Amino acid sequence: MPDELEQKIAHLDGTFEVSIEDESLFMQQFTSYLSEHLESERKKVRIDLARVQALPRPMAEALETAARVAKGVDKSFEVLVSPELKKRLEEMGVADRIPLQVARTTPESAAAFLLKDNKLVAVSTDEDHVVAKFPEEFERLLAHPGPGVVLDLGALDEVSVYFCNLIAVSVLQAREAGKEVVVKVRPELEKAFRGSAGGALLNLLIEGAAGQAEVYREIQSAKESMDAIGMKRLLAESNERAERDKEKEKATTGKKRREVVEPGFRMVGSLIKEQPRPKKETKREEPERRGAYRFKVEGAYVVWKDRRYGGGEGAQTRSIVIDMSKKGAQFYSNRPLANSTEVEIALCAPAFLQTLRLTGKVMRCEKADHQGKVLYRIGLSFIQVPGGAFLELSRVERKTAKIERQSPP
Repeated sequence: MPDELEQKIAHLDGTFEVSIEDESLFMQQFTSYLSEHLESERKKVRIDLARVQALPRPMAEALETAARVAKGVDKSFEVLVSPELKKRLEEMGVADRIPLQVARTTPESAAAFLLKDNKLVAVSTDEDHVVAKFPEEFERLLAHPGPGVVLDLGALDEVSVYFCNLIAVSVLQAREAGKEVVVKVRPELEKAFRGSAGGALLNLLIEGAAGQAEVYREIQSAKESMDAIGMKRLLAESNERAERDKEKEKATTGKKRREVVEPGFRMVGSLIKEQPRPKKETKREEPERRGAYRFKVEGAYVVWKDRRYGGGEGAQTRSIVIDMSKKGAQFYSNRPLANSTEVEIALCAPAFLQTLRLTGKVMRCEKADHQGKVLYRIGLSFIQVPGGAFLELSRVERKTAKIERQSPP
C-alpha cells in the first residue's frame, strides 16, 4: 500500500479510521481496507466515519455494497457515524441497509469539505465550521487546471449574509484568475443568496431542479454572451444618438437654419438679441452606468494601459476621471481607443481607501474639446473586478446613495 495512504489509515483492533479530504483517495483507502480484511481471518470489519457529517451518494452506496459483501462472507460489519451523517444516510434511503453506530463528534474534528476533481463539496452541516475552512479549501479548488469549477453547498441548511458575500468575493478573485465558479445550493437557500449584496455576481445551480445540465449550460452561455449583449445595446443607443445629432444638424442648415452664435443669443439680421436660456439643462445618461449611483470624483484620476501592448502605445498613461460609478468610468485620453479594447486601470480617488486595480472594456470613444485641447472622451465598462475592489466600490456606492437620499430635493 502506498506510504501516503498508510499515513491516513489507522488499524486499531480492526478499526479503519478514514480522513476524508479527497474522494478518490477515500475510495482507494476503502477498497484497499476491504480487500485486505474481508479476505483475512478477522471476524470484525469496522469503519470509523465519526468525523464526517455528510457523504456523496456514491460513497454511501459503496458502504451499502460493503455491508452486503461482509454479510456474504460471514463477517461482522459496522460503521461508526456522526449524528449528522446518520441523518444524511437516512435521507438517501440507505441507512437501514448499513449497520450504523452513532458517535459524537465536534466541529473542530469534523471534515468541512471534500474535493473531487473540479468539485468542492461541503460535508459539514455546521456553517461556522464551513466558513472557517472555506478560504483554505477554496484555494485547493482553484488549483484545479480546468477553466471551470463547482462549489457544492448542498449540505448546508442555512447560510449567513456574511458567508454569501465571502463566497462572492472569492468567486470574483477566481474570475480574475480566469476560472468560472458555479455554486450549487439547496432550493431553500436560493433566496438568501439572491438577496445578498454579492448574490447577483454568483452563478447559482439549484439542487434538485429539473434540467440541471441545461441550467448549467445556460449559465455558461449567459456569461459568454453577457458582454456581447451589453455591447449590442450600447451600440444601438449610440446609433440612436448619432441619428438625433444628424437631425439636429439638418435643422440648422439651409433655409430653416437658426444661426446660433453663442448659447443664449440668436442672430436676427444685423442685430443680436438675447434669447432666454433653458431653465434646466439635461445631462446625457451614460449607458454603461444607468441604474448606478455616480461617485464624487473630485481629485480622482486613472492610470491606464492598453492590454494589447507591453510598451509603446500600451505604456501607462495618467488621465483625469470625468465620471465614475460601480459599473464604469469616463476619462480623457490624448489618443483614441477602439471599442472593445481591454484596458488595465488603477483608480485613485480621495473617497477610496486604496488604489483599485481592475480591467475595463472601451464602450465608447468620442472627440471632445477640453481646456482648449482636442482630446478623446473614453467610456469604460468594468469587466474584471477583484474582490477587494468590488467591496470598496460597493462601500462608496452605499455611502453616495445614503447622501443622495438624505439631501433635500
